[in-house]
Amino acid sequence: MDSVFTTAFQEELQKVGIALPAASVAVPVAIGTALSGVALYDLLKSKKLDPKITKEFITGTKDDQVTSSKAVKELLKEKPLIRPVVSVTSDAAIKKMMKDPKFGYLTRQYLEDAAKNMVNKADNAAVIQGEDKDYVIIPKKSNPRVVEHEIGHLQDFARKLNEQPGLLKRLLSLVWKPEYEKQIMERERRAWKYTKKTPLKEQALKSYERGFHKQRAGLAVPAAAYAFLRALKHVPKGGMA
Repeated sequence: MDSVFTTAFQEELQKVGIALPAASVAVPVAIGTALSGVALYDLLKSKKLDPKITKEFITGTKDDQVTSSKAVKELLKEKPLIRPVVSVTSDAAIKKMMKDPKFGYLTRQYLEDAAKNMVNKADNAAVIQGEDKDYVIIPKKSNPRVVEHEIGHLQDFARKLNEQPGLLKRLLSLVWKPEYEKQIMERERRAWKYTKKTPLKEQALKSYERGFHKQRAGLAVPAAAYAFLRALKHVPKGGMA
């Protein structure tokens, strides 16, 4: 990070009689300053990218709404898939999905809560692969473009275009935009190609990008605080050295 920030931090402490040992303090201060800059940038960027997505984005309106399970069946008649597809649109269906042997204990804990929010609160929609079948998690009534988008993901699964990245790539995509672009944004753009033309596409893509910046800011803030605390631990006691 620019040494000006590090120097300014040192000078502020010196005003109250504390001198910073350069080797043990300057580096974590520089790291903390850099992370603070990243967090601020990401928070401002996420605010700018806010697509104002409402519940109706997922559910559609009364004039433009379908029964999700029926729409899924109709789309699969047009483009059949080898693996069975189950529409998950109720709490009972969620409980049944939780019994899939592919989902371990930790996955079930996260997945059940997320699925309930999708089905009952319409905060999102998603697809997930079980051991021998695929699941579309979505409210009972939904926007037809959202259903098409989720089936687009399943079509990608079938063509092996949606392979899950390894742990290292997943971790890297949390903080490195090019990797996030590759692992998340590209697959979302492909899935929207399966839908009819809709303004929802641009809104959704903005929401995915916004998600990256909010996520990285959430990681950068505590990391910056930790770096500054590390620096302060090396500040000499008793004032000026």
